[in-house]
Amino acid sequence: MDPRLRSNERNDQLTSLPLRHIPTSPQPFFLRRLLYEPSSLALEKWMNTIPNEGLIRYHGLFNAERLLLTTSATVNEVLQAKSNPGKQSYPTRPVFEKHYIEKAQLESFGGKGLVVVEGKEHSIQRNHTVSILAQRNIENLQPILWAKVKSLSQTLKKTACSIRRFGSTDPVHVDISKWVTRLLLDLSTLLILGHDYKCVESPLTNATLLHDYRAGFEFSSSAKLRFLLLHILPKHFVDSLPLPRNADLARTRATAISLTKPFIQSTLSTPRANPLSLLDHLSRLSTSGSYLTTQSTTILAGAHESTSSSLTAALWLLSQPQNIPIQDRLRQEILDFGHPLDSTTSPPVSRLPYLNAIILESLRLYPPFPIIGRRITTQSGTYVNGTPLPKGTVLVTSPHAMHRCTELWGNDAASFRPERWLDRPSLRGRDSFFTFGAGGRRCPAERLAKDVLGMSLFAMVGRMRFTIRSAEVSKEGSARIRIGAQGSLRLSDVMVEVEVMDEAVS
Repeated sequence: MDPRLRSNERNDQLTSLPLRHIPTSPQPFFLRRLLYEPSSLALEKWMNTIPNEGLIRYHGLFNAERLLLTTSATVNEVLQAKSNPGKQSYPTRPVFEKHYIEKAQLESFGGKGLVVVEGKEHSIQRNHTVSILAQRNIENLQPILWAKVKSLSQTLKKTACSIRRFGSTDPVHVDISKWVTRLLLDLSTLLILGHDYKCVESPLTNATLLHDYRAGFEFSSSAKLRFLLLHILPKHFVDSLPLPRNADLARTRATAISLTKPFIQSTLSTPRANPLSLLDHLSRLSTSGSYLTTQSTTILAGAHESTSSSLTAALWLLSQPQNIPIQDRLRQEILDFGHPLDSTTSPPVSRLPYLNAIILESLRLYPPFPIIGRRITTQSGTYVNGTPLPKGTVLVTSPHAMHRCTELWGNDAASFRPERWLDRPSLRGRDSFFTFGAGGRRCPAERLAKDVLGMSLFAMVGRMRFTIRSAEVSKEGSARIRIGAQGSLRLSDVMVEVEVMDEAVS
């Protein structure tokens, strides 16, 4: 406890305590700082260079104070904090709420779904989501996952082989990020709605559908402006402004509703005896059309965007010239495992240690959400890491920075080294792995996401070698890999050379 507080002082005195005694980062001069929100790249640098005992103070937009959590203990203390109990069995008020800017951003995609609500409503929605994502349900969906990722690998293979047949000796290049977004939209709608829109098999036919749905996820100057305005104006007012970003978000939301609405109506009018989709399971927990729409669009956004970013990152890492031996070792593990790539049964990807090490390592280096914000909501403030903090204090967890902290992961923390997950003594940083969050807001779809990543890499790397030429390797912060202050990861225009490893076209 802070020595400045005598034991007989009331807790409400926490509200007047300054934070200047906490180690503070060097930042730009005041006027520039008004319009500057540090990205996770800056947070990574501070975490590795500023001596601290679990907290670093810095300033964000409009010179607002933030506290960066720098140890697994402080992160867990915040993310796993229990809510204040209510009169019923559900908690009513969390000590730390998701930051209102994050809520405003996420609400644009799925409404007031699981990732936005707090307290009792969050507990109810989370229980529903955990129920429909139970292991038995995921296992029943695995053949659907495998059929689709196998279709993508076969499509890419046919594309490469057809170019070779025309006598071209030039390397075959594809934008793997675009193919991954097609795959994940198909997978998401298959899993949630039980319907295949075939964006992989018919990319031109469904180009408009994919473009409209992707509109709200793209980075743009208008998105940055909206992010800034949300810090100073009410959300309903920002939403009413004629910003291109608002039009893009509206298009994404309208597309998501148009995708889900007919299936929700069909499910409610004629329930299936044997559930074939997550929506079928969810409809057994609630028959409210608006609730099913909110949950379906929320899960759709999470399943599509975060998993597509993670899969693209994994393929991008494996395609780097220095990582080709890692890719070749993975391919050998896949082939030695003995599960035919054309099999109709899904491979048990959890039994391939090197494949799972690669998944964890890529998720460590490129978590889909590099920044997570929380705000203290209790009137009297609270303590974090023994430090008294007032109500309204913004606490920032950066999985990106935490996963690259040399104190936690060693001097090679920034390197792609899957072996660290196989080498037991080097797993000291595993307790600091926060890609899926922690506590009551830990991602309930973690198992499903790992299955999608595992099957996709199994099917694609087993058939093909992906390579990025040295001259095309992009650095973080470039047009291809963007880690924004808005708390999201974006990989685009990831051009890779595809080499087919077995010439027989399925």
